[in-house]
Amino acid sequence: MSSRSPAPARAEQLRHALGLYHGEALVEDASALWAERLRRDVHVAYFACAHQLAEASVEFGDHYARAEAYQSILVIDEYDQRAHLGLIDALSRLGAHGHVTRARAQYVSRMADLGIDADSSPATVDA
Repeated sequence: MSSRSPAPARAEQLRHALGLYHGEALVEDASALWAERLRRDVHVAYFACAHQLAEASVEFGDHYARAEAYQSILVIDEYDQRAHLGLIDALSRLGAHGHVTRARAQYVSRMADLGIDADSSPATVDA
């Protein structure tokens, strides 16, 4: 997938790629090391596409699509700091202040789980 595609076309390609994900891979082999590696690889590819979609969405001002991309990441990895910060920023740009408050509380809670002081980290992220 070329990163030189025009933003709307690139975003559509990324949406299509993300649509191919239908949940956890090989759940029936959850304890198998080879399956765990494959699941991790699938997650890495999914996260890369979702982050790229969020970045492409900024290029043409679609903060709703940006918020959706970050939310899709957080469903799988609730500790993705970049996704939390991007979601907070996207919701803020949409004027969804109540959602911003909830997203910020989730972010602070998840970072606290990791021993990270979220209050001293940046409130937004450049996407």
